[in-house]
Amino acid sequence: MPARRIRVILNPISGAGRGRSYAPAVASELRRRGHFVDVLETRRRGDARRWASEIAGWDAIVAIGGDGTVNEIVNGLPRGAEVPLAVLPLGTGNVLAKELKLGRGPEAVCRLLDEWNVRWMDCGRIERAPIADEAKIERFLMMVGTGFDAEILHRHHERRGRMTQFTYFIWGLLTVFDYEAPRIRVEVDGRVVEEKATFVVASNVREYGGPFVFAPHARHDDGILDVMWFRGRFARDVFRILWAGMFRYALEIGDTGYATGRHVALSSPDRAPLQVDGDPHGFLPITITVDRQCFPVLVPAAEA
Repeated sequence: MPARRIRVILNPISGAGRGRSYAPAVASELRRRGHFVDVLETRRRGDARRWASEIAGWDAIVAIGGDGTVNEIVNGLPRGAEVPLAVLPLGTGNVLAKELKLGRGPEAVCRLLDEWNVRWMDCGRIERAPIADEAKIERFLMMVGTGFDAEILHRHHERRGRMTQFTYFIWGLLTVFDYEAPRIRVEVDGRVVEEKATFVVASNVREYGGPFVFAPHARHDDGILDVMWFRGRFARDVFRILWAGMFRYALEIGDTGYATGRHVALSSPDRAPLQVDGDPHGFLPITITVDRQCFPVLVPAAEA
């Protein structure tokens, strides 16, 4: 096994602080195996993005944290960089870890670097008009959502608290009864498929945050996005779609639609909040394009 230069980026608040104990164990084990390891601990939003942008001369990045940390790294890496990402999942949703069937703990991530099985994932690009600077285009590996789920994340983010599965549930209850659903226009590959959606997910992966699945047919390497939308407007409708998503039959209930394509445009005459890979991300309108198999990740041998 060749010696490699590995940059570890740690989010210390993920996993209730477990990352601070995991990072030394990961670094120590990788050094024992002959690798050169650099450990960087984020202090504020944007740190992971900046350190990923300074990747010249490194062979791999290890992310110790959640999907938000992964998203920052994805957006920091220069386009065309072939430096693979290994993830030790410690976040709330861990959507990418579920999708790729990643193990937990220091030994699992060290095994990824030993086995060096690289899989190339699709990567979504989010554009807001007017835009002329390629550097301002945001990228994502997992999903974009607008509607009720994004509203929960926006409200929680304003309070600056730590998001857990429990706090997400509590904020969902606090939000549902005074939430005014937006009217969302959904366009896929130039065709308008819906004018009055209230909840939309454009996904590159099958999994969603927590126990939910809204895009059961999605694949992360097929070059297309799977788009699910829901039209229900009232509190009972929100509970209905969340219940269906939890038990993985969201596409079987009324008021849902599903389409696939490479280009998705979402707009609304109302205030429609947006979430990207589980973090609040402004408001509509946006356009989304998927680039096929352009981002390298390390996966277990059984998934290679």
